[in-house]
Amino acid sequence: MIKELLYELGFVGQFLISLQLGLVIGLERELHDKPAGMRTYSLIAAASTALVLLGFEIVEVFSGHFDDQLIKADPVRVIQAIIVGISFVGAGSILKDPETNAIQNLTTAASILAVASVGIAVALSKYYFAVSITIIILIINWVLMFPEEWIRNKAGMKKKKKK
Repeated sequence: MIKELLYELGFVGQFLISLQLGLVIGLERELHDKPAGMRTYSLIAAASTALVLLGFEIVEVFSGHFDDQLIKADPVRVIQAIIVGISFVGAGSILKDPETNAIQNLTTAASILAVASVGIAVALSKYYFAVSITIIILIINWVLMFPEEWIRNKAGMKKKKKK
């Protein structure tokens, strides 16, 4: 009983690590007034972790109850399912401005997909990788914003409308 509780508390710890890393990315997006913010990013990262961990557990439970020939586990399918689901969420954030036909929030959609990889990395106990992914996402979303603005100004392009 205590061993099982400690085992599951490890899952809770991984869930919370993902939640915090997603929160950092969501905070950056929130500060830039983007449509998805702290809650969205933290929940996507944490949900990705939970889904991978539960995928491992399902394989473990079924392999203990059924013949090994009956259970053929493919862990990549769990990741594929996460990618499909998260891509749906990201697609919902993409907008087309009817006046200018400009597409908006593509970076938000890409960031939503990228933050799922943070959750997957935490679920696989790749903590340094998860933190590195988080830092890279922040660099891309925040630091690269300045050269983009400079290029737009040099090219005489209009600044994107804020929502």
